[in-house]
Amino acid sequence: MTGKLYIWHRRLALIVMVPLLLFGLSGLLHPVMRLTAPEVEKRFYVPPVWPGSLPSLKSLPADFPLEKTAGLRPVKVNDSWYLQHWNSREKASQLYDLNGKNIPDTAEAYAIQLARHFSGDHSSKINQVRLLTEFSQSYAPINRLLPIWEVQLNRPDNLSVFVDIRQDRLATLVDDQRRLFMTTFQYLHVWAFIDPEHPVRTLIFISLMTASLVLGVSGLYLFCVLPLKRRKSKDLKKLHAWSGVIISLSLLMFVSSGLVRTFEKQIPEVRGLTLDQQMDLSDLNVGPLELQANYSEITNIYPHLIDGSVVWQLIQPRKPDIWISAETGEVIPSGGVLFASELISTLQLEQNPESNHRVIFNFKADEHYGFIDKRLPVIALDYPGQSYYVDTRDAVLSVRVNETDKVFSWIFRYLHKWRFADGLGLNIRDTLISVFVLGISLTILLGFKSWVKRRRKQRVATASPKRIEPTVNV
Repeated sequence: MTGKLYIWHRRLALIVMVPLLLFGLSGLLHPVMRLTAPEVEKRFYVPPVWPGSLPSLKSLPADFPLEKTAGLRPVKVNDSWYLQHWNSREKASQLYDLNGKNIPDTAEAYAIQLARHFSGDHSSKINQVRLLTEFSQSYAPINRLLPIWEVQLNRPDNLSVFVDIRQDRLATLVDDQRRLFMTTFQYLHVWAFIDPEHPVRTLIFISLMTASLVLGVSGLYLFCVLPLKRRKSKDLKKLHAWSGVIISLSLLMFVSSGLVRTFEKQIPEVRGLTLDQQMDLSDLNVGPLELQANYSEITNIYPHLIDGSVVWQLIQPRKPDIWISAETGEVIPSGGVLFASELISTLQLEQNPESNHRVIFNFKADEHYGFIDKRLPVIALDYPGQSYYVDTRDAVLSVRVNETDKVFSWIFRYLHKWRFADGLGLNIRDTLISVFVLGISLTILLGFKSWVKRRRKQRVATASPKRIEPTVNV
């Protein structure tokens, strides 16, 4: 029994050796990318308070596309004020002066303004400005936000700044070094060279992770059944055995959580669903001019539909959002919750009107809604067995979290990311992970060197001629 287990332990080790080294060593890029990420000069952009010269909606020219509106708000580009208008989430915004005349290329200018604000680079020339409406290798799905503008600066590191000009927010910064690390991580850790939807990729991952689990458990068993006196030997086998038992728990944690993650990816994720509403604003009684007259500190607005009626979502610095009827100007109590509930219902995700709600302004407020989800602030609607996190300003369901998701998330956070060590500080936690990953790699290499040494001895023994004893005749 033990002899056969030794044989299979060696066989499995040879099969998973290279993949485990690739998974482990490439995983070390995570803390490296965190420590070497391009520096953000300012993480938030606070729009200026509106001027007193805004036009009323009814004073805009007839060719202003008010009847087909998905978003409308005043913005300041350099020293001038404009009306930013978009009629679909998938299309670029158009900017008009306060007389209602379309000013070409102003959306690009606003993207550049935001990019310089977030990066702190106000002098480099611009290489390229482009609108992105889908994810790609240069702008991965992990960034969540779409549509987005990429502003590439002409500097040695080719810094690209990805900005959302509809919510004045930064998506991410990427320079040449980060591009290299991200590409390496995607190819070695996630195996992006294989279509993520292809069943062969899933089968390979499950097989490798399962084999690694068996490898770790069998190694522990063999260590336990090995006679104690033989462990005192200093040959490679004993070094491999002792290092293996030291790192075995971390190996099982990484591999089991990776296996669970692979299964999790097979379940369709409910994330990033949008409610693309289009409204007719041409006959409204309340527009930016009327809103500014009553709310002098207003810095932003977003139009929405609730029960078929247009409402305005008002944003003021350091104050809760206010929801106003665009027909009567009256405040709508709990307007954000009503809109979030309508979004969930319209997307046919939940019909039960009974729910608790919370407003989340930072990622520490909810362990199930983290930095990976990107969007803030959001309204969380808690239904029996699941929660929906809605970005009302963008009319997007950020993510749905059910009980199964919570289990998967806990496993990945605590067994793969080692969040239980967060109290030590991020640098110490990442150092701890790195030490164990390097220990796993060393154990694998010690085992391989021991196998090579053993094979050499076998070949030498096979190749050596047998000694023939001379016959003595008496």
